[in-house]
Amino acid sequence: MYSVNGRYVSAAEARRLRGLDKKETPAEEIQDGEAEQPKKTKKEIVDELTAKGLEFDPKAKKEELETLLSAALAAEVEADAEEAKV
Repeated sequence: MYSVNGRYVSAAEARRLRGLDKKETPAEEIQDGEAEQPKKTKKEIVDELTAKGLEFDPKAKKEELETLLSAALAAEVEADAEEAKV
């Protein structure tokens, strides 16, 4: 399943909606081992930041909150990697 404009569709439907001319296999569509993630709403991002105990400006734009959440997740991955070395 693929996410296109926030909804999940089949690979064929995703190609049609995205206007892809050449047919690609699902493995080719996924680059660097990362599947396309569905978009989160601002409320979902705020809830996730709050659950992680992170402080943020409630008036911040969605893009700023996404950046903060991405940085927090990257820091968690880095901390887990450091912990695995020990």
